[in-house]
Amino acid sequence: MLHTGQHYLRHPQADALAAAALDASLQALAGAPVPIALENLALGAEDFLRTPSELRALADRHALGTCLDFGHAHVQGTREGTEAVDAYLSGLGPTIKHLHVHGNHGASDEHLATDQGSLDYAPHAAFLRGFAGTVCLEIATGADGVRASAAHLRRLVGDAA
Repeated sequence: MLHTGQHYLRHPQADALAAAALDASLQALAGAPVPIALENLALGAEDFLRTPSELRALADRHALGTCLDFGHAHVQGTREGTEAVDAYLSGLGPTIKHLHVHGNHGASDEHLATDQGSLDYAPHAAFLRGFAGTVCLEIATGADGVRASAAHLRRLVGDAA
């Protein structure tokens, strides 16, 4: 998974240079022996890509997959007053190859268990149930948080295992 970078000086000329540098970096990875997925970030104003369509266009241009970080999208949506998780799910579509799942309260990237915070996974249960890619539990609260998240997600998708 790759974050797409940060860009601290917003100006048309600087924007073009940052985009060219990112493209050159991704071109250098062409033909890599491992799958590469570009992750949504948009946690702050300095994050380079701001929308699902920007991330999708970059992934398509370089024939890469995407990683949907639910927590990042939740923070972005809370900050912007939008349903960013839904926007990323629909905007990235079949390019999503990997997921980062964790909870937060919408203000920062807390990496809580998935049943903690204000990110509700229930509306996304059908997507999770049908997802065939890989999933990373990004839980910073230790083994108990990982176990709680695994049990929570299993309940959501209907798998009692």
